[in-house]
Amino acid sequence: MNKQEGLTLIELLATISILVAVVTVMLVLGDRAVGQTGYLAAQTQAVFLSKEGVEIAKENRGEIRAFMEEETEESFWLLSYKEGVERKSDLQECRERLNVENSPGFYGYGSGEESPFSRCATVWPEDEDGGMEVLVETFFDHRTEEVSVKLHRTFYD
Repeated sequence: MNKQEGLTLIELLATISILVAVVTVMLVLGDRAVGQTGYLAAQTQAVFLSKEGVEIAKENRGEIRAFMEEETEESFWLLSYKEGVERKSDLQECRERLNVENSPGFYGYGSGEESPFSRCATVWPEDEDGGMEVLVETFFDHRTEEVSVKLHRTFYD
């Protein structure tokens, strides 16, 4: 009897096929994980930018009220938002991209590189309870679609 040791060609091809399938699945899952990580990082940044917009509105309620009552045309807060507070609540007109300064990581409309984020603030006049409503919406592009994060608050004096 002739005893040969080793793998046959069929066993070798089956092993290689299984290995290729496992590696392909691992690469696909890794690519999805990287994509999700980027999306979640952008979404987290958008939430922070929306919260920042609400805080700016809260700190500058008096100036916003004066603007809405047409007592003044602009203020430092409105200039930093570039028409961010719209009397007509039109979100389409305030989609200019925010810039980011590299070293401190600050977002704004001044110097710096263009970021993937744009932010819009919509303010409604005081309601019967004396509250001022603010909606801050931050937009960013993820792959082929635009994603938005909305934060809506009502402030009372």
